[in-house]
Amino acid sequence: MAVWLAEKETVARPVQPPTIASESTVSASVTGRRSRQGLRGINNQEDPLNSTDWSSRMFGWWPQTGTVEWVQYDFAAETNVSAAEVYWFYNPRFCDLPVSWRLLYREGDEWKPVKNKSGYELTTNRYVGVKFEPVTTPGLRLEVELQPEKSSAILEWKVK
Repeated sequence: MAVWLAEKETVARPVQPPTIASESTVSASVTGRRSRQGLRGINNQEDPLNSTDWSSRMFGWWPQTGTVEWVQYDFAAETNVSAAEVYWFYNPRFCDLPVSWRLLYREGDEWKPVKNKSGYELTTNRYVGVKFEPVTTPGLRLEVELQPEKSSAILEWKVK
């Protein structure tokens, strides 16, 4: 076993207790090898340093552009949820914030939009949160509309 001690507090990333997101199964509309590797990053509980943090594993929809795509959490059991936070990745060459995003919850075989209480903010370098009327569901989906010329990516997605 190797032990690594951070020399600077800013690079230390302590292990966090399990959360709804970290214990969920993740899937997405894009399924290439690169995307599957990135899926492990969006719920690894590593808070990014900023939106261009390449040290954090990210999930991206590239090379898709101008399409509606999704990523989802399947919970181990029906779970009551009422909020989520997303940290978007940004790279001016190929990856930008999406045109829009929204959350949907699964009810039976259908995906229904949550009743949003706070709007869907889009910004970089911090988590953007959304609060919604509580739902008990086996899964939550984050749906995005990608920019016409650039793709989008997520560094971390939290659910409460």
